[in-house]
Amino acid sequence: MDMEEYKTQEKKKVYINTASPKMRMELLKTDPVKYIQRIKHPTKKEQETAIKLDERCLKYTDNIDKKFLLSTIQNNPYAIRYINDPSPELQLAAVRKNGCTIEYIKEPSLEVKLAAVKQSGTAIEYMPSPCPKIQMAAVKQDGYAIQYIEDPSLEVQLVAVQQSGLAIQYIKDPSLEVKLAAVKQSGTAIAYIDTSSLELQMLAVQNHGSAIQYITDPCTEVQMAAVQQNGYAIIYIKEPSLEVQLVAVQQNGTAIEYIKNPIFETKLISVKNDYSSILYIKGTDTNEENEELTVACMAEIEAEYAAGKFDSGIPKNIEHIIFNSIKYKGLSKETIMKILYLCIRLNLTYSIKFLFNKKYISYYDLDDDTKLLLELL
Repeated sequence: MDMEEYKTQEKKKVYINTASPKMRMELLKTDPVKYIQRIKHPTKKEQETAIKLDERCLKYTDNIDKKFLLSTIQNNPYAIRYINDPSPELQLAAVRKNGCTIEYIKEPSLEVKLAAVKQSGTAIEYMPSPCPKIQMAAVKQDGYAIQYIEDPSLEVQLVAVQQSGLAIQYIKDPSLEVKLAAVKQSGTAIAYIDTSSLELQMLAVQNHGSAIQYITDPCTEVQMAAVQQNGYAIIYIKEPSLEVQLVAVQQNGTAIEYIKNPIFETKLISVKNDYSSILYIKGTDTNEENEELTVACMAEIEAEYAAGKFDSGIPKNIEHIIFNSIKYKGLSKETIMKILYLCIRLNLTYSIKFLFNKKYISYYDLDDDTKLLLELL
């Protein structure tokens, strides 16, 4: 800084201290950190105004009202880093709001440490050599906190994976007990277990069917357990057997979307389980099978309608489902009429028009009662 600049700065310091209270406030608003340092003996109002504008001003203020400081910490717990020698009360207020603010507290007490990890288990990262009590409190709040604990005890490991099974990824050479606890809490924890027994694999997929994607060459027993828990687990099974396919669509009809060249039996079970699965079926090789699939689909829609499941509104995809059914080849006139009556009951005008426009049915084939119903739509 040259002499001229120094003189300019000194003049500004003199000016702000001789300026009116109103002008000082205006200057504080333009740059609170700079001007709070230049004001000699700032008033309580000036200090609080500066802090509200920029919490860094806490470093340059003193004798601040306790309630004001607590309010500031409540609004932003990280403001604790700008407070010189914060009281235990302020420290607790900060870590109870955000445990990780303990990073900015020098030599926190056991009480403050416990409060910090109870709010955020990963706050233990900022505590050198935490005692067992702190460790347990941390992993109870967040199992992932174990990644910051050196050589955790078996008890701590168990609590960590019971809170979050995926925390096992941070445990070196976990015992079978820890592995079992981990996959019991989250089946996908098996992704972090190098070698897994049949017991572990079964527990994993029974808990979370899609965990099978992390198992190399799962046996039939594991495959069956996976699709029993979640039909969509079939996505991760290479060349599933017919038995596995059937169990998958029994659990979730729409899982048929992920089965290549399903047989008719699989198709029929999927439709009976969930009529919307017909959207993923292109049809069959025979007219009789197409007829049976369509009838089954319409029967399921009828059943849901009769059970009052459509009272709050017709499903958005219902016409799409009906369109898909109508396009099957070889449908009998009787089945077409069933579709028409269903469309009338559900007031599906587009589907009705489609039936007539594509000449699936003729107006002259209808009895008088049906014609009357159509006129009322």
